[in-house]
Amino acid sequence: EQHARFLGRIHDPLKQWKLSPMDLESRRRWEDYTRAKETMIERTHIPEAPWWVVQAVDKVNQVLIVVLAGFVGCIFAVVGCGSGGGGIVVKGKVVADGKPVTNGMLNITPKTGDGKTGRTVAAKIESSGEFVTPPEVKEGPAKITFVSPGPEFPAGYTPKPSEPAPESPYSKMKVKDEEVVIKSGTPLAIELIKK
Repeated sequence: EQHARFLGRIHDPLKQWKLSPMDLESRRRWEDYTRAKETMIERTHIPEAPWWVVQAVDKVNQVLIVVLAGFVGCIFAVVGCGSGGGGIVVKGKVVADGKPVTNGMLNITPKTGDGKTGRTVAAKIESSGEFVTPPEVKEGPAKITFVSPGPEFPAGYTPKPSEPAPESPYSKMKVKDEEVVIKSGTPLAIELIKK
């Protein structure tokens, strides 16, 4: 959504006045901000006070869902119901052509014994190619898919309104072996290949 808004400001003559040097600088520093946020979440996530990452496109509905989930969580805490727990954190690395993938996301969808799938969670790929699964991931079979990042703009670059956005080097890539088995303490090695 943010990326679409940014491109709209570049390409729409009626919105170009909204594009400031600060917008371009924030795009340049986005990875640093994200890395700091992920480190903060990783270091402060504890069972007694877990972080919950909500992927939201429709922000109004997502706020209502989060409030409702918090309310239900309070009821469970009062009556002593468990949340199921059992989540683990697994580290891994993503490579393409033998080199670390420096950007993107992995969607991790658990598979249950009855052939159904659980809730998909996302893991951000760091610039080193490494990723850490969210703590709600459970051991067992899962399907992993790759989500390509948007275009990358070099520092100080000002795109022209008529210029097409640059394509990510990973936009035509997919996970080679999507079916994996997640095990506590066993790092995941993910390889990307061309679609």
